[in-house]
Amino acid sequence: MMKFKVATLLVWLITYIFSPYLSANESVVPGANTNIQFEYKNSRLNDSEKAFLESVITVAERDVRTFFPAMTRNLVFSIKTVDWDLDIVDGVTGMATNHDPIGKISFIISDHGEGGFYDAILKGGRSTALHELHHIAVGWAIEDHDFGPGIHIAAANEGLATVFAELLSGTSSDASEAPVNVDDWVKEILTLPPHANYMHWVSGEHPDGRSFIGYKAGRYLIYQAMLNSNKSIIELSGAPISKIYEYAGYQVPEK
Repeated sequence: MMKFKVATLLVWLITYIFSPYLSANESVVPGANTNIQFEYKNSRLNDSEKAFLESVITVAERDVRTFFPAMTRNLVFSIKTVDWDLDIVDGVTGMATNHDPIGKISFIISDHGEGGFYDAILKGGRSTALHELHHIAVGWAIEDHDFGPGIHIAAANEGLATVFAELLSGTSSDASEAPVNVDDWVKEILTLPPHANYMHWVSGEHPDGRSFIGYKAGRYLIYQAMLNSNKSIIELSGAPISKIYEYAGYQVPEK
């Protein structure tokens, strides 16, 4: 069962009360970043749902910036609505496409669940925003990033963002739950060639039936690194990828 922080519920209440008086670009969030833009593409969200979503994202951005003050202030969220089954990620998924000079994030929200868009935003909006904003903050984006090739690098970055979002939101999704033999998955990832298939090994389904391997292995990797090194998720977010593996008890091979 998902558990939600009081702060998330307060955001919902504030939005519910004030949404009739808000335009799409106004915010009730104290200290809000006025450089956040929201673009609605093929969106079926009503004005109240838009105001709720924007407040959730604005609070998340403010929280991320507390830990990563150097993150670009210019952010664009492209919002799309679908009717797909995204229940495994609580109705919301996202992708950080660019991180500098403008941080660009695609946000996809589904009304497939029983509670529709509002319920999806409530359950998955904050954690998804935190996850994708962490990518922007550390420079991990699809179209421009500050890292070399390798599934082990992708797994570590997805693990960092996943753990960061879990710790700040107090929630986790079923998509990140790893099996008991996840240690074998980390070791397997370390043997892969630099340009192994990303969809198979990170964000999609492997031909052998496993799914989200990089996310699950990365999450395990980061928690192990935190446990062994006594370092925070913020400290690990600034550490070299090879050092993160070392903290977790692994050695990145020379390739």
